This record gives sequence, C-alpha cells and structure tokens, in this order.
Amino acid sequence: MDGGKNQKWMELLRDYMVKNHINHTFWCLNPNSGDTGGLLDAVFKNWDEDKYALFEKSLWQTSTSGKYIGLDHQTALGKNGLSLNDFYSNYAGSEGSNINGGTKGNGQIVETDGTTTTESVTTTALKATTTTTTTSGTGKVPTKLEYGDANLDGNVTVADAVAILQYIGNKDKYKLSDEARANADCFNPGDGITGMDALAIQKLDAKLIKSLPEMP
Repeated sequence: MDGGKNQKWMELLRDYMVKNHINHTFWCLNPNSGDTGGLLDAVFKNWDEDKYALFEKSLWQTSTSGKYIGLDHQTALGKNGLSLNDFYSNYAGSEGSNINGGTKGNGQIVETDGTTTTESVTTTALKATTTTTTTSGTGKVPTKLEYGDANLDGNVTVADAVAILQYIGNKDKYKLSDEARANADCFNPGDGITGMDALAIQKLDAKLIKSLPEMP
C-alpha cells in the first residue's frame, strides 16, 4: 500500500476480476496474516480504510445504490446487503451490478416451502424472454444421485464447489444440467442450490465431514 509495484499489481488484478466476473476470496481480516497483514490492527480494534478501499470495488454490489449482494437466496449480507432474491426482484432490472457492466435483466428467484423448490428464470439481456420452471423434491431427478458431483466428472472436489458458485453467480453463463443440479444440491437436499452446497463440498474435501449430503 505504498503506491509501488505491488500495489499497482493488486489494483490491476482487482480490475481484471471485476471486468471478467471472476469469483474470488481475499483473506484480509486478521492482522497476523503473514503475507498481507489484515484490515484490523495488531489489537484487533482499528479498521484500515485504505486497505479496505483497495478491494471494496470488487465486492459484488448494485451499480447505483452500492448494496452488497450475498450468495444466499433468502438472507441478506449485512446491514447494507441484499439476498439473491431481493437483488433479482428489486435491483437487477433497474440498475444491475458491478460485475456484469451494469447490464439490466431479471435473474433467478427461488421460493422454498420446505418440501418443494421452484425456480423461475427470466432473461431479457438479448430482448428475448425465456421462462423455465424446475421442481425439486417432487420432480424427476436421476435415479442415482452422486451428491457433490456438480461438474459430472465422476469425482467430488473443490472444482465442483467452484462450478456451483459460478452457477449461482451467473446462471446464463455457467449452466448446469438437470443431473448436475440434482447432484449439486448436496446440503439439505430439496432446498435449492445455494452457497451452502459449495461449502459442504469444501468441508468434505477438508475432511471436516465424512460424506454427502450434509444435513443441517
């Protein structure tokens, strides 16, 4: 953060991620991080605004109002945050978000009643409208589920978690087949595909759990 080559490299990386819609995680809270330090000082009390400002623009947020968008369909991300459903219902069509160049269009709304999940997709970016309805729990799914195998390569790895998060972030670009979606719903099957499914796969990879599906 001295204006030198390292900071320039980080800023270029940040801008590249935003421009190309690259999902990322940046471990930056704890001050005892050996590589970058953290957003908190040595006593875990004072906030480093300059360091936060470096990556704040790469957080997923609405284009005009600057509300942060989480990956959960129902639960908002913090006080100035939105759930996916809230974003798709109230902001996607009016202002879009920073990671898609402000392109406006309706996304995927997921409503859960505890037993059946219905997903409706409406796309307007190319002046065409397509509506798809998928019912999980009562609809047709493969006779044998391979929980976690979202990319259908026969293995359950972190690559499957990435495929799920990409699908959640941009379903038009990162499509999953019916079989892949059934496999991806590996946390509390029947509640739809959420970030919790990706987390379950990561926990399996880290040997924090022994098998899938994971139940709450």
